[in-house]
Amino acid sequence: ASIRAGLVAVNGRPVSKVSHTVKGGDKVSCTVSELQPLRAEAEDIPLDIVYEDEHLLVVNKPAHMVVHPAPGNANGTLVNAILHHCKISTFTCLARSPIYDECPESSDDDVDVFDVDQFTIGEVSSEVREAIVRPGIVHRLDKGTSGLLVVAKDEHSHAQLAEQFKLHTISRVYISLTCGVPSPNSARIEVPISRDPNNRTRMVAAPGSGHRYAKHAAKFLQV
Repeated sequence: ASIRAGLVAVNGRPVSKVSHTVKGGDKVSCTVSELQPLRAEAEDIPLDIVYEDEHLLVVNKPAHMVVHPAPGNANGTLVNAILHHCKISTFTCLARSPIYDECPESSDDDVDVFDVDQFTIGEVSSEVREAIVRPGIVHRLDKGTSGLLVVAKDEHSHAQLAEQFKLHTISRVYISLTCGVPSPNSARIEVPISRDPNNRTRMVAAPGSGHRYAKHAAKFLQV
């Protein structure tokens, strides 16, 4: 995306092709776009709330609903609906420039623009930090996946829930349909996953991959 946007140069000359071959001694420079403010508006979107108290709510997210706004998906997200439900009109967060978002409607496993841990105190103002916390998103589901999402209503609950997800002290169960009957009927799958180099909108298993962006993944399945 950076090359197509003309932000990469070799020996002072902009590169226009991703297939450009770099030689020994070449000097490569790249202009990195700054994080841009992204505003989300409250929208009156029905929510299937299965639990709610003064600290958090549990929402049953339908399939094909994106969790949070991003370039290309500014409206109709779960966050837009939560803002309306919690009586918050708008908020501003930090998001990458659209040129870095090659598949804005693909997966909610991409960079979480509402994750306060991405920023240091010196990088954002207290007002922006508060706005980032307010939507309460502490975990995500892919756009095409339905299921329960826990949403924090205050900063303390957000921090506590985020820590539990980080330490994996919260269990999550996924139900899926298969074509045929897996054998054996129970197993543990442990293989790194990474973005498909041939289709940026997909995540694929990458066994033995040395890809630096591959993430460790382990799941227990029961038929």
